[in-house]
Formats: sequence, C-alpha cells, structure tokens
Amino acid sequence: MKQGGTKRPFRFQQFEVRDQGAAMKVGTDGVLLGSWAPVRGAKRTIDIGTGCGLIALMISQRTAAPKTVVHAIDVDSVAAARALENFSNSPWSERLPNRLSEIHLSLQELTAGLDRESPYDLAVCNPPFFSNSYLPDSAPRQRARHSEQLPRRSLFVDAHSILSATGRLCLVLPYEQAIETIQIAAEEGFGLLSRTDVRPNPTAELKRVLLEFTKRREGRNQNGSEIVHTELIVESKRHEFTAEYRTLTRDFHLRFAADDKN
Repeated sequence: MKQGGTKRPFRFQQFEVRDQGAAMKVGTDGVLLGSWAPVRGAKRTIDIGTGCGLIALMISQRTAAPKTVVHAIDVDSVAAARALENFSNSPWSERLPNRLSEIHLSLQELTAGLDRESPYDLAVCNPPFFSNSYLPDSAPRQRARHSEQLPRRSLFVDAHSILSATGRLCLVLPYEQAIETIQIAAEEGFGLLSRTDVRPNPTAELKRVLLEFTKRREGRNQNGSEIVHTELIVESKRHEFTAEYRTLTRDFHLRFAADDKN
C-alpha cells in the first residue's frame, strides 16, 4: 500500500515531505497511522523509525497545543537527515528534533538514555514487517523493512520502558501479523484498546491492521468497555476513496481540501 517516492515534494494541506534517499517512502500505511492514532492527552509523542518524517509531521499537525512535543528517531542516517530537513521546513519546527544527534539513533539507544522523569504519552510506529525470507534489493530499504532490525518483541519491551503509566503504542502492520503481535504485546505488559482492519477495496482481502495498545489490562479500554474493533475500506473503486477514508484523512490530502470547497 505505497504511494512511492519522487524527486518533487509530496504536498499535504499544511506541510510537504521530500522522501528521496529515505528507505521508507511516503505511503498509505503512514498516512493511515498518522491520521488514525488517537492523540488525546498526548503531550509527548515519539515516532519510532520515522523514515522521511511523515507520521511525526501528521501528529504535529493534529496536536495543536503549543507545548506538545513530538520526537522522532531513525537508525538510518540518510532517513534521519531527510526527516530533519522536512521538520525544519514545517510549521512545527519548534516541536520537533532540531539536531541530527537527536534523531539518528535506535530505539534501544533512546531507551538507554531516556530521562525517566519525561516519559512519552504516545508512541507510533510503522515497523519493519518482512519477518521471513523476502529481502528488498536496496540495503537501506532492507534494513528498514526487515524485522530483524526491530523485532516486535524488542519494540514492545522498549516501548513499555519509555511510555508513561497510561501511555499508548499505535502500530500499522500486515493483517496476517495481527494475532501474533497482540499475543506478544500481552506477554510484554500491553493490552489492546482498539483495532481497525483495512481493505484496499470492497472485494480485496484485508491487507493492513491498525492497533492501539496501552499499559493496561487486556480486553478493556480506558472507560472499562470492550475493545473497539472496526473495519476501513480505502477505495470504493480505483481512484475513488470511500467516505470513511476521506473523513479519516481529510485534514491532510490536498485533493480532499479542494473537493470540500466545491
């Protein structure tokens, strides 16, 4: 579910993103997670494996309070430099990392050096998910997409360490990895709050899943009710987006802003 990288910036309503050189390009997965992740009460957010910085920028747009902080990290130096450029050119440059040393590091390095007095309220991650034999040809893309770079269990262990007592972790993953990921999360002290299964179109198989976890007990959300489980279809037919997808992403896509004016 990729939209691909280009030499020209990818323009959104309030910012633009250049992704050339970054292993992970602007794509539907990132747009989905950046639009979907609940930002309620999040004063400090971390985007793990930010790539070109898309999700961090989307979260910055959605968290309007001036004192909110959005951090971003990536183990790849080229991606980190590209994200830093995009952050510097955005309307929220004061909330985002302003030195390469703050963004070019691994989750493990962040965890080891984190000030425990300043935990994160929300962590978002579009993680590597090729866990078997398929490896992309490009070395940076291979590192970004192969789960050996950031094993899911390590992700949950470190996220548990950097999140506040009520902190939340939001992921976008291939649909077939949902059950195993939820099980790993439970073993590492996370409960599932909400889940959205994603179809590219009405007749396609489920391709992606959006998951929201919290450091609370499994099976209940913060209000004590059952887990919220929904389904989202992206396109009703080729190049025609559903009302649900438009509603979710309407504050970002340029074409939706133009449509709203008509």
